[in-house]
Amino acid sequence: MTAAAGVARSKVWGDVYFVRCHDRPIVKIGWASNVQRRLSALQAANPDLLVLLGTVEGTMQDELAWHREFAHLAIRNEWFTLADELQFAIDDRVNVTERLWEKRRSPSWVELDHIDRAILRGEQRRREASPRGTAISSSKLDEMKVRAILLDKRTMRAIAADYGVGTMTVHAIKSRRTWTHVPDPRRARAAAA
Repeated sequence: MTAAAGVARSKVWGDVYFVRCHDRPIVKIGWASNVQRRLSALQAANPDLLVLLGTVEGTMQDELAWHREFAHLAIRNEWFTLADELQFAIDDRVNVTERLWEKRRSPSWVELDHIDRAILRGEQRRREASPRGTAISSSKLDEMKVRAILLDKRTMRAIAADYGVGTMTVHAIKSRRTWTHVPDPRRARAAAA
């Protein structure tokens, strides 16, 4: 592949996906234009039952940003330890589309709806009990900083550097995927005008 083709391919939109091994606290952060087809291929090559924790629309560059942000949790290639901070980031930033896939005797992959519903109920209870915002002891941000980030017009990279967080964190705040309990000061200014 030429360098130009690599750059063009890295700008193609698809989904960054998060797949967990059902019995182990590890997660794969990957990118695919067709997540369902990618999951089938992953499951075919993996003896463990795989669970899709969620997806977020993006490019390969977005996938690499996740890899850089959580490099300290890297195990090998695109596999990471599912520590609390990564779980919180996934919970806050992705579209939860959890699916459980199982290999049957036939070559096809079957979605197990009854198991899905049970897992989703358990995940929903866990999310409701999860701390948010400053209740997370490792949080580098507070509500005042989040308001400032929402109003900041600089690049995400510059904002992230000033606050000591990743660019994905800034993007998630500005797109209102995280810290949604903090009122958006941009709306208040627009309403006042």
